This record gives sequence, C-alpha cells and structure tokens, in this order.
Amino acid sequence: MPIGISRRLDHVRSEEFWDRVMHEAYEILPAQGSMSVADIMVRLRMTTLKGGRLVKEALSEGMPRKKIEISVEYERYFQRVGKDAYARLPGWDGALGTRTRAG
Repeated sequence: MPIGISRRLDHVRSEEFWDRVMHEAYEILPAQGSMSVADIMVRLRMTTLKGGRLVKEALSEGMPRKKIEISVEYERYFQRVGKDAYARLPGWDGALGTRTRAG
C-alpha cells in the first residue's frame, strides 16, 4: 500500500476513534453537573482504553482534554466549568448529534 494512502487511513481511523471517545465522554457526563477529564477517563469503557493504544494520538489524559477544549472553543457539545471540569453544553442531542435549540 502506498505511504500516502496508509497515512490517510491512519488519519481516518484516528478521527473515527476520537469521535467515539467524545461521544462516550458526553454520555458519561451527568445531564446536570460537571466532571474533570480524570473522572471521565476512569469511566471510559475498557474497549475504548484498549483502542487508544492503536491510534496515532494516544489516549492519555491530555489528549481528551485537548479534544474537549476544541469543542468548547467552537461551542459544540461541551462547556468548561471552572479550571478543570466540563459539562454538557445545553441544546445538543448527544456528542455527535445536532443542536436542538436555535442559537
């Protein structure tokens, strides 16, 4: 397989994996309240944790924080609460869902 195609497949696999992690993190967060990334990490499924070893961007506490912060910046799915806690952003139907309210 040519190197360019292999790199593209690795990128696609990584993006799909992180989409699943963000969905799972969103589902872990309580409907009301917040959690730290460390609290989210200990609640991830074992299959998710194992899958994190197979992608380019390893699943450590720093990477989910980075991915969640990107979502916070774009006002999608998550909101920051305090210094190191996150909550569901009101108006979303799941982490990969659609906005259920105008705005």
